[in-house]
Amino acid sequence: MDEISFAPPDDLTFQSLVLRATRDQVPAFGAVIRTEDVRLTRAFENHRPENMPGGSEVVQKMFSDWQAGKPAQPWLYAKGNEYIVADDYFWLALVEKGRPPTFSAQILGEPLSAGLIQKVGPLGPDFVKRSFGFS
Repeated sequence: MDEISFAPPDDLTFQSLVLRATRDQVPAFGAVIRTEDVRLTRAFENHRPENMPGGSEVVQKMFSDWQAGKPAQPWLYAKGNEYIVADDYFWLALVEKGRPPTFSAQILGEPLSAGLIQKVGPLGPDFVKRSFGFS
């Protein structure tokens, strides 16, 4: 598999939020969210790596991990009344297909109140740096 071909276009809002979170200018939170109560939107609607050669295998592996109690936890940000998925498109494909009742995620900025079951944080800039390999 060529991971480069799976890479989404750059979401400059996401990149800015990550950078600002590493500087403690934007808070980051852990959250558990009820799936049916929120809208999840792709930053780039036409980017669907799950439909590329090898993409369905990635989704299946993520599903197996989820069943084994090791679900992926994406990074999201709120825009209006929805969450934007900037780079975890395989995770989104899994959620769209399986519709789990809840999911865990890291949120850049304040989480939406809709669907929020649990909020942890702020997690702090060191957590964000480690998560993105900056330290």
